[in-house]
Amino acid sequence: MKKRTIQSAVLVVLLMVEGTALAASISTRVRILEGKVASQERTVKQVSETNAAQKEQFEQGMNKVHQLERKVQLLDKKFSEQFDEKAKTNAVKSGGDKRYAYP
Repeated sequence: MKKRTIQSAVLVVLLMVEGTALAASISTRVRILEGKVASQERTVKQVSETNAAQKEQFEQGMNKVHQLERKVQLLDKKFSEQFDEKAKTNAVKSGGDKRYAYP
């Protein structure tokens, strides 16, 4: 009978040690995964910040482009008005349209 009680006691101890070892293994895996998640989180945050900075630079560049487009349109309008004025004054001074006149 003593042999049987020793065997059952050893079996109980082994089952308890197995549970403890399993729990330690799980907690180690959890720590490893938490470290990986934290690393990924830092990487995502850094990429997000870089993305926001690039977007801001893009917006500033686009604003400059729009300003330049407006300036070009204003200059084009100004030069076309000046050209039209000169054409009208030359037509009035020369006595009309001479496209078909002989020299």
